[in-house]
This record gives sequence, structure tokens and C-alpha cells, in this order.
Amino acid sequence: VVREIHQLINPQTYFNFYNTVVHGITEFDVRNAPTFDDFYAEMLPYLDDIVVAHNAMFDISCLRATLLRYDIAPPDFNYLCTLCMSKKISGLKSRKLDALARYYGLGEFNHHNALADAKMSARVFEILSERIDIEPMKKSFRDNPKPQKKKLLTPIQQSLFLIEREEKHERERRKHTPQSELIFDYSP
Repeated sequence: VVREIHQLINPQTYFNFYNTVVHGITEFDVRNAPTFDDFYAEMLPYLDDIVVAHNAMFDISCLRATLLRYDIAPPDFNYLCTLCMSKKISGLKSRKLDALARYYGLGEFNHHNALADAKMSARVFEILSERIDIEPMKKSFRDNPKPQKKKLLTPIQQSLFLIEREEKHERERRKHTPQSELIFDYSP
């Protein structure tokens, strides 16, 4: 690890409850946090040479989408994924970051905390890079496909979208649920 940084970012968008369950970060936690475009200049020096992440495809896709949202030119760096690297090692029952930490005896950590995950990914990377050839696994951030720019929705539009999506799921559920399961008999 050359440098480390930890900063909550206000995404200025809808907060999905699932994400809060996974990471424990709420809208309240980020209410005074900087936005991505405000913090990017401070973050940019960390995006050079090689960036390592576990399940990097997710992190990279989020970074790409956010750069696109704020119309920021993509930086030039290579990245490696410890999840992909772990697939080259046989005998692993799970390739999740916490499972790899246990497998290699790296101790407990605050899983799904960004800084703790990054530090553990670095430790797992050190172990895996001694066991496999990482050169062919390097990917260029700039060379990979760019996401399509998504239309930004206002909070009201986001709410309407979510309501419509829930109504659609409910219609699909009812369509595929036998009517006998929907009839309740409360007689004694």
C-alpha cells in the first residue's frame, strides 16, 4: 500500500436500502460529505499506476458511471482484481474477500468498509501475486468500454420510477401466483 484515503461521498441520488444494509452508510451519514466532483481532484493521485480491488468490475463500473455523470475525463491507470486472481487458485471454497482473508489467516476486518476492504485486498493481492502471473490479468481503465450516459432523474422522477417498478413486480407476482394461494379462510 503506497497511500490510503477514506472519504464518504454524497451521491446526490436515491439511497437504496440494500446498499445501506450492506455498508451501513445512510443518507444522514453523507449529508455534509463532499460530492464526487468536489472530491475528485484529491482522489485522482490514487488512480495511477496499478489500482487493486476485490470484485474490481463493480468498482470500476461505478467509477466509470460517476465520471460520465460529472463529465470528467477518465484517468489513465491499470487495475487488477483479487476476485479474478483468486479464480486461478484451486481448492478455494469461496472467493469472497472475507473468505480469502480467513483462508490465508489474515485476521478479522470490518468487511464492506471501503478502507478496510482496500487494505485487505492489498494483503490478499500480495499473497496471490506470489502464486500467479499477474501481467496478463492487468486491465486498462481507459481501454475498456465506456458506459452509456444515463439521464439524471429528479427525486420525484426517481420515486415515480421506483413505484412503477414495484407495481410491475407486484403484477408479475400476482400473474404467476396461483389464485388458491391468495384465498385465505379464517373460519373456525
